[in-house]
Amino acid sequence: MPGEFHEILVKLIQDEPASVPWMLGLAGGPRGATCVSAETRSGAVGSAGPTERRADGVVRLGFADRKGLLVVCEVQNEWCED
Repeated sequence: MPGEFHEILVKLIQDEPASVPWMLGLAGGPRGATCVSAETRSGAVGSAGPTERRADGVVRLGFADRKGLLVVCEVQNEWCED
């Protein structure tokens, strides 16, 4: 069962998708690119198995150079090899 901190971060991603480029930068993502748009998308993620998989959040980022990036967000409270 996810804890309160997990749920707060999920809500942040869903309600404020513009926070994702900042979090991505903290994780070593692209730097120097100017993000000009951030929109939430469906959290459904395809899976060949019988279990439906849903991401905590999916955000489409648009950049000044007209490139885009789809970020699948999965909030983790601790390191897990899975």
